[in-house]
Amino acid sequence: MAIRCWNWSEVTSQNGEAPSLNKVRPAGGAATYGNGVGYILGGFQAYGASPGGPFWPLPGLIAYNQSSNTWSNMSSAGFSVYGTSIFGNAEFVPNFGPSGVLIFFGGQDSGPILWNDEAQNFLHFSNISIYDIASETWYWQTATGSVPPDSIMSCTTGVQSGLETFEIFVFGGHNVPESWAAGSAGDNVDNDDFNAVYVLSLPGFVWFKSNDTSAQAKTMHTCELAGNRQMISFCGIDPSEVYAQSFNSTDPWPQGLGIFDMVELQWTGLYDATASPYTPANVVQNWYSQPSSNSSIQWNSQNARALFFPNTSGNSTPPPAGPQVSSSSSSGPPAGTIAGAVIGSLAGFVLLAVVTWLWNRRRQRRKSQPKTTHLPTRQPDMAVDNGVLAEMRASKSIRELPLNAKPMSEMDANRDRPGPHKVGDIHEMGGSARLA
Repeated sequence: MAIRCWNWSEVTSQNGEAPSLNKVRPAGGAATYGNGVGYILGGFQAYGASPGGPFWPLPGLIAYNQSSNTWSNMSSAGFSVYGTSIFGNAEFVPNFGPSGVLIFFGGQDSGPILWNDEAQNFLHFSNISIYDIASETWYWQTATGSVPPDSIMSCTTGVQSGLETFEIFVFGGHNVPESWAAGSAGDNVDNDDFNAVYVLSLPGFVWFKSNDTSAQAKTMHTCELAGNRQMISFCGIDPSEVYAQSFNSTDPWPQGLGIFDMVELQWTGLYDATASPYTPANVVQNWYSQPSSNSSIQWNSQNARALFFPNTSGNSTPPPAGPQVSSSSSSGPPAGTIAGAVIGSLAGFVLLAVVTWLWNRRRQRRKSQPKTTHLPTRQPDMAVDNGVLAEMRASKSIRELPLNAKPMSEMDANRDRPGPHKVGDIHEMGGSARLA
């Protein structure tokens, strides 16, 4: 087994604008890292000689660039009224904005007064602060869903998916006052809402809560992404215990390490180095699969919306690309179906044209032929009724001539006009006679 060793070395800043960290020792800031730059927002410094406070809150967003070895001190006036953050959370999100964005939520805010943790001035988890790194501009956006309870000292970690989303996982924290540290009676925290893992999904700005609440609540701990899809919680203390006694209790996890599957949303207790790549949990994908999911986002600023949906306008925003879980939807007919429909339409058009041409040709031939009148020929078994051939009436019977009938003869051809004749004689009408 190979063991890699690291050595510490001192590096001198290349710009003369380093913050006066050698004069004060801030703590409790919201820190994150991305693209070779470390960021820390707010925090506090001790006031006076007492290590237990009170503390003086520190405003400002400080960045250190490891490539250029330079410091930057940006304004945090757009973050809150006083630009302070104490024991809040921060995450660097690389896939939104021209150069990525910083996401801040939770913790507490304090004015220019001495601060003690008296469970006041919480920054709610439904109010998400956004810092656009490229323009150095602050925005904020309201988040919906299963919002975590107000707290400080929770841990977070984030992961980007292949479906154009970014999920931030939050675990633990507490919201008890400073008297908790003094060990006052009755100051144990109700941890029913703190032993679950919460997930903030971007760009939907919607919170989800895991159903697995088997873990013991933690505070003063940290969380990190390990491998493709697992979050590891490191150490921490139990906020349901009296503060002074919590350091002496035994951690329920071996070596204080808890392992959470970020896809199945459950604690596993086992690290899998060969785990498949991360994809959002089914409950997250199902939310985006709804036709009105992203369009239901009520953006607090169109400029903020443009960071997450730069190619759309208004609230009509497409859901992230990728498979949709437990949802029947379609992105359009396949190419084969479209091609078949086009070919079928062309064939039908050609067939109609041919039939029309043949019909017109036959019609023209009929017009070119002379018209002739054919008198119907009377058949022995047919009768003529008003010039229309019809069958003989069934009531008429066919009879032979009587045996004593007088023989019929033709009229004498030499006679000009008919002469006297006897009753019963039958003669033909003269050829020159006309019908009256």
